[in-house]
Amino acid sequence: MSFDRLSSYLDTLSAADIKNFNCVVAKDHEIIFKKAVGCSDYEGNKPAALDDVYLLYSATKVITCTAAMRLVSEGKLGIDDPVYKYLPEYKNLTVRTADGVKPCETVMTVRHLFTMTSGFGGRFDPPIVEAVNELLKKDPHAGTVAVTRAFAKAPLEFEPGTHYKYGTAHDILGAVVEVASGKRFGEYLNEIIFAPLGMTDFAFKLNESTEKRLCSMYSYNTRLNFSEPIDRVKFYGYTDNYESGGASLFGTSEQYILLADALACGGLSANGYRVLDEKYVMMMRENLLDKTPLSEFRASPRKYGYGWGLCGRVHMSPEISLSKTPKGEFGWDGAAGAYVMMDTDNRLSIVCGMHTMHCSYAYEKIHTNVRDLVYKELGLSE
Repeated sequence: MSFDRLSSYLDTLSAADIKNFNCVVAKDHEIIFKKAVGCSDYEGNKPAALDDVYLLYSATKVITCTAAMRLVSEGKLGIDDPVYKYLPEYKNLTVRTADGVKPCETVMTVRHLFTMTSGFGGRFDPPIVEAVNELLKKDPHAGTVAVTRAFAKAPLEFEPGTHYKYGTAHDILGAVVEVASGKRFGEYLNEIIFAPLGMTDFAFKLNESTEKRLCSMYSYNTRLNFSEPIDRVKFYGYTDNYESGGASLFGTSEQYILLADALACGGLSANGYRVLDEKYVMMMRENLLDKTPLSEFRASPRKYGYGWGLCGRVHMSPEISLSKTPKGEFGWDGAAGAYVMMDTDNRLSIVCGMHTMHCSYAYEKIHTNVRDLVYKELGLSE
């Protein structure tokens, strides 16, 4: 396997002014391709490397879902449990209507958090910001559980389960994991994922080593194919104690592949550690959205043929999608261009690192080209 076409493609990214990008591919616990292109500093003097540190943004969600599924497998968390079992404030939610706000008729469950059908919008939606700001006046260092409890004061945008809306659901899921595990969210992730797999660079805060390797960051003008330098984002949360299950982990591609490979291989890692029983990995491959939420998720062409399940996107209809991957491929991406993919049929995983915001070109072109070139190089597609 030469991967010449994939390697050559990555070399072309500079022509679109993509300043840094790296890619790691694993199959059956073996790293079969790895490459970094561009530079990791603003001056262009430091070649990009696989141990460059990125803020993962929404690629954090795959890790949060894995942790939650670990608790499900141990009987400590139920997918259809009411959220109020773990966060009591969620028992008396309200929902917006055409006439104002009324009591919510549907009990919000953990399933709704997994599937982005909770009814909550984004973290910067005014009602959520207002509720959190009220809390922070009293407790400016509030942690994950306290902040997500405050979310419950904001009215939902719809009854849980009736629509798909990308938002704060995985932040709430992280808080549920914290309560169900009895440990701080980041501590639990380290105990059951990071430490056993050797993902030593993964955390919600930078340390001396990871701060030195934090990659330069950019904002992308898609119309002009131009990357503009912006300040490195060092935190994505409300307080210094807030650990966002949806968006605030730091990490590297060369270590993220250790988890992606384990999931692609039925939950068993290269070093023999079982992250999840295979039964629960297989559950992650199933679409859980019904007709209306599914159509809302598929609002962009790159999502045709995909649904959403217990760990992000799920490839469910290869016959209508443009993807070269088999049914059941799953994973997600991040706001600065990270990409994570697991394929249990072929025991194949891909992780890409990137630090460019507002770059639709990454999702529409780079990710799909990298994915399809991997399958072509392996002879897994026409």
